[in-house]
Amino acid sequence: MHPSRVRWFMAALFLLTGSVIAQARLATVLIALAAGFTGFATVNWWATTVDITRRYAGSVAGIMNTAGNLGGVISPTLTPYLAERFGWVIALGVAATAALLAGLLWFFVHPDRALVEE
Repeated sequence: MHPSRVRWFMAALFLLTGSVIAQARLATVLIALAAGFTGFATVNWWATTVDITRRYAGSVAGIMNTAGNLGGVISPTLTPYLAERFGWVIALGVAATAALLAGLLWFFVHPDRALVEE
């Protein structure tokens, strides 16, 4: 299994577990671990852009960066809105679902095959 899949699945698992645990300190540790696994997954993103797009890696990385920044704009607004309306378990569950989806999308990424032949 590709390391990014594992890291995204672990992030989703820790985020879901942290959102439902009763002890505040343990929940904090679990949510911090979820954030850490998300960060660990980013290493593979940048390496994969070079592996699959070669000379277009800068353009692909720019698109990827833009998409990531859009998520960074939406998340601080959407998460508290969902938390206020439905509770923190749902709000963090949406974030965990996004992490799980990111892990599932890695089943379609093949770093060993270039998208464009030289």
